[in-house]
Parts: sequence; structure tokens; C-alpha cells
Amino acid sequence: MALVIFDVNDGSTGATGATGATGPQGPEGLVWRSTYNAATAYVIDDAVAYLGESFVCVQAGTGQATSNAAYWAKLAAKGTTGDTGAAGPQGATGNTGSQGATGNTGSQGGTGNTGSQGIQGEKGMDWKGAYNNATAYSGDDVTSEGGKTFICIQPSTGNNTGNASYWSLVADDGDDGATGATGAAGATGATGAAGDDGDDGATGATGAAGATGAQGATGSQGATGAAGATGAQGATGAAGPGTAMTVDGAPIGVAQYMTVDSIQKTVTFSIDAAGLNGIQMQFP
Repeated sequence: MALVIFDVNDGSTGATGATGATGPQGPEGLVWRSTYNAATAYVIDDAVAYLGESFVCVQAGTGQATSNAAYWAKLAAKGTTGDTGAAGPQGATGNTGSQGATGNTGSQGGTGNTGSQGIQGEKGMDWKGAYNNATAYSGDDVTSEGGKTFICIQPSTGNNTGNASYWSLVADDGDDGATGATGAAGATGATGAAGDDGDDGATGATGAAGATGAQGATGSQGATGAAGATGAQGATGAAGPGTAMTVDGAPIGVAQYMTVDSIQKTVTFSIDAAGLNGIQMQFP
């Protein structure tokens, strides 16, 4: 076999050779169908994912779980959990969340154990209320009298609280407080029953005369009084120029009085030369 050495730096590049023949058809690839769904009808070479693993259909079917090896072959198993990554930088503090709902009340805890008996305390005072001379009191009995409080220092019956051999003052009565403000006036009470008439008082001085009252209405006409006595006959007047007149032969002058039905009337005749001029009648 001879070794032929070409100098690639000599001569120009040759022409491109003819395209070769098309190679044979390769095998059919997988058809990716995403996440497995039991309601989907799968055919051979369909590939799915389920619970982190991938499977290829080896026999057409519907509703066959990926764990059924008669229908599915595992392509890739789920990998193991990787190492924990490095901690990221501290994020900014988020806004305060709203107040959560109040939790349910916890169940009642069990009753605790009974504690040990405490130390016996000193005997305290025994309140007996208001002092009673007939009551038998013993030491530490406390009573009150006259606004003051006393404690019995030795048994006693009938010894009043002023006896220092039996009683000791515990609390004195307080000073009188300041006078309170005057209360509001109460509502007027009901009118009482009328009292007995008192004795007549002395007559008071006469009061000043009151103003004259308005003129009253005119009263009705009173009854006619009795006729007065007939007055004395007046002197006859001088004769007038007319012709004298007579009644029953007696002359009639001016201002002749006549009495009719007990009513006094004055009748005046005026007579001149022409005769009777007029009659004037006046009634009292």
C-alpha cells in the first residue's frame, strides 16, 4: 500500500459531490400525552406522566392504571430527593396579617390536688353588734355604742363600754361632717282640713274710700206714690186780653188745678180775643 501525501495548501478546492441516497425510515417515536387521565383512550407509544414518573403505552386501553404492566412500561422512575439547597437571603418583613379568629375555648382542666392544711391563724375579732348590757362578752368580742367601737379585754357581763378594765376603744366616732347643701324644695302638699274658727280679731281701721263705681243701669219705673195734699189757692192773675171763660158759671183763670182719678194735673188755658188759643197740660 503506497502512502500518498497531499499538500493542502496547493491548488483550489474541488467541486461539491452529488447528494447521497435517502436513508431508511427510522422507528416511530413516542407521543407525549401529558398527565395520565383514566378517562382517556391511549394507544401504543403514547407517553404519560404520573406521580413523578413517566410511562409508555404498550397495549391500547382505557382506564388501565400505569401500574398495570400489560398496558404500560416505565420510561423514567421518580428520582430521589436532592440535597437541601443553600438558604436564600432574608426576605423583607411582610405586612402584618389580619387578626385571626378566636380559637375555641379549651376543655376544662382536671381538678388539682387538695393543698396541705395551712397554719392556724391567730384568733380574730368577733363582731357582736350593738352593746347589750345583758350579754355575756368574752375576750376579742367587738361591739359598738354611741358611734364608737370597743373590744372586750376580759370576760364581762353588765360592765359598760366606759369601763377600761373590760373594754378597749378600737375606733372613736368621727367628727360631724360639713352641713350639706339645702335640698330642692319639695312638692306642695295636699291642702289640710279646715281648722276651727279662731276668735274674732279686733276691728281694723276703716280703709280708704274706694273709687266711685260705674253708673248702674236705670231701674224699672216705680209704683206711683200717693197724691200729695192740695196746695193753697194761688192769687188770681191779671185778666188776659181774651174773653173770660167759665165752668159751671165760675170763671177759669191761668194755672187752675184740677184733680182727676187722684192724679194731680195742671191745666193752663190761654185765651185771647179770638177765643180759646190752646190748652197746656202738665203732669208731675
